Amino acid sequence: MRPETVTAAASHPELKIMMSPGSDYVFMTFNLRKPLFASRELRRAITMAVDRQSMTTAVLDSLARPAIGPTVRYFPTTDTTLRQIPYDPQAAARVLDSLGWRLDPKANVRKNGARELRFRIAYPSTSKNRQRMAVILAEQLRKVGIAVDLDGMEFNTFTGRIFGKDFDAAMHNWHLGTSPASIRELWTSKAIVANGNNIGSYSNPVFDVYVDSAVSTFDPTRKKTLYNRAYQTAIDDAPAIWLYEPRLVLGLSKRLRTTAYRPDAWWWSFADWYIPENERIARDQVK
Repeated sequence: MRPETVTAAASHPELKIMMSPGSDYVFMTFNLRKPLFASRELRRAITMAVDRQSMTTAVLDSLARPAIGPTVRYFPTTDTTLRQIPYDPQAAARVLDSLGWRLDPKANVRKNGARELRFRIAYPSTSKNRQRMAVILAEQLRKVGIAVDLDGMEFNTFTGRIFGKDFDAAMHNWHLGTSPASIRELWTSKAIVANGNNIGSYSNPVFDVYVDSAVSTFDPTRKKTLYNRAYQTAIDDAPAIWLYEPRLVLGLSKRLRTTAYRPDAWWWSFADWYIPENERIARDQVK
C-alpha cells in the first residue's frame, strides 16, 4: 500500500493492515563526476547537516525507518549497529569552514572565493514522499549555509537525467530484492557504465574487494563480516545520504488468513492464504 492510503484503510471496518520490514531504501545520491562533490570531507559535512530521523518521522511517521547505508536491516548479513555519520550541524559548519566554505552573512550562503556552495536536487514529481523529503532536506542544509535548488520533473525525464549522469544530486530509490549481492548493481566500480545503475559514479577499490569477497565466500560468518566492512566503507565515504527504509504495508480483508510472507516477495505464500468457510461470501465460493 502507498503511505497516503494507509490511514484511510486502517479505519475501514472490513480491512486489516499488516506491516513488516522491506527490502527497499530511498537515498539522495551525489554525482561524483561533479567537481564540487569530489571532496569526501564535503560530502560528509553535508551528511552531518541532515537529520534523517526527523525527516523520516515527518514524512512517513511509523511507515519507515531511517536507512543505515547501502543495505537494509532485513538481510541477515546486515549489522544494524553500523557506525553512522552523526547528525551534527555545528560540526558540519566547522568542517565547511575548514574546507574554505565561509558563510557570507549578507547572502546567508557559504562561499569559497566567488563561488557559492550551491547545488540542485532532482526528484520525480510523481513521488510525493521524495518531493517532501527534498524540501525538508533543502531547508536543513540552508541552516548551515548550503543553498539548494529543487528540480522536480516528470518521471521519464527524471530517469533520463539520472541515467545520463545529468544532475548534481538526485532523490533515488532502490529495491534490493532477495540478496545482499544486489549491492554490486548500484555501488561498485563495475556498475559505472553507460546507463548503468551506479548513477553517482561512486568508486572505491577497497569497497569493491569487500563486496566481491563477500559474494564469493560460502562461510556465513565471513560473508557477514565482509559485507559489513563494505557497508562501513561506503558509509564513511558518503557517496550518498541514505534516507529511509519504507516498511512493507499490506491492506487485507479481515476474513483472510495468511501465512508467513517475505518482505522482498509478499506474494510468496499466496497459494496458502485462505478464508474460513464460515466467513465466506458469495464471491468466495470459487470451485
